[in-house]
Amino acid sequence: MTAEKEIAHLINQLYTVETLMKVFHRDPHSYCGVTLYDCEAHTLEKIAENEGLSQAQLTRMTFRTKGATSVMVDKLIQKGLVYRDRPEKDRRQCLLRLTEKGREVDRQHQERDLRHARLVAEQAGLTGEELAQANQVLDRLVEFYSTLEPSE
Repeated sequence: MTAEKEIAHLINQLYTVETLMKVFHRDPHSYCGVTLYDCEAHTLEKIAENEGLSQAQLTRMTFRTKGATSVMVDKLIQKGLVYRDRPEKDRRQCLLRLTEKGREVDRQHQERDLRHARLVAEQAGLTGEELAQANQVLDRLVEFYSTLEPSE
């Protein structure tokens, strides 16, 4: 098959995977008595990985609108997992940080994701080499698409 046909097939497969993942992840999970949908848990994960980031930085990292990011952050604050920190040096700046509860919820979510990853790798019969190659391709696609304007 030509590269163009392979890319077209890959994109169609990604759409199928996206649909399947939405079905698989539509129900929330409980961590430390806190109920989170996957989009909330993965937003919490981004904040944990980049503690002290701004809401604008989080918007860019998650490919969401400012409004959607604001709503998500507000939900995480209401659940007691995140807080906005305003440094003394620059009170205009607002940095996102995890609470202790947020750290524990993120840790439990990471453990759940790792168990799920083991299950998928085992049951799908995927090797580390196959997964590394697939991740290289996906990394390049993410890099490519993240630099395009949506209308292109």
